[in-house]
Amino acid sequence: MNFDLDRIRERLSTLDAVPLLALLGILAGLSSGLIIILFRMVIELTLGLFLPDHSENFEGLSPLLQGALPLTCAVLLGAAFHYLPKEERRTGVGYVIERFNLNQGAISLRSLLVQFFGAALTLIGGLSMGREGPAVHLGAAGGSLLHLLDFVADPLHEGRQQLHGVRLERRREHQRQTLDSHARALTRPVLLLVVEAR
Repeated sequence: MNFDLDRIRERLSTLDAVPLLALLGILAGLSSGLIIILFRMVIELTLGLFLPDHSENFEGLSPLLQGALPLTCAVLLGAAFHYLPKEERRTGVGYVIERFNLNQGAISLRSLLVQFFGAALTLIGGLSMGREGPAVHLGAAGGSLLHLLDFVADPLHEGRQQLHGVRLERRREHQRQTLDSHARALTRPVLLLVVEAR
């Protein structure tokens, strides 16, 4: 079976691309689901190896292990994140929302791996963290991995990137103006209180 990527891209750009888009949606859902299932299995199986009875019975550990396990995982996470570049340390729901707003939803494979192993180590160590945030990040990254298949490559990518840069600069300018106006609005009552107090 020979796939002609140019033909697939051309079909995706037409109005009758609904079946193909539905297929891409199914593939994105499957990849996201498989990544999240693998994430949960890594956590459950690892915890099942050393926790008595079931995978959430941290209370069944000896007092020494109850202290040593989270401390060891925290040191490992701190060391790992210390050596990561700052732009690759960001994870979670806020990061996913930012990527959708600013980068057309593109989440890198490296970001997926950082979230996968960082969150798994955090949960295995019994540190405080929910499973929903990593699931959102991993699910979005799983859907974003379809971009690596090159089905959805954009022939106008360079032009859109330039347009995106203009939009980003406008958004930043608007944020600066908004912050300035908020700062002025917040300082006015303070100045009035100082003047009235004298």
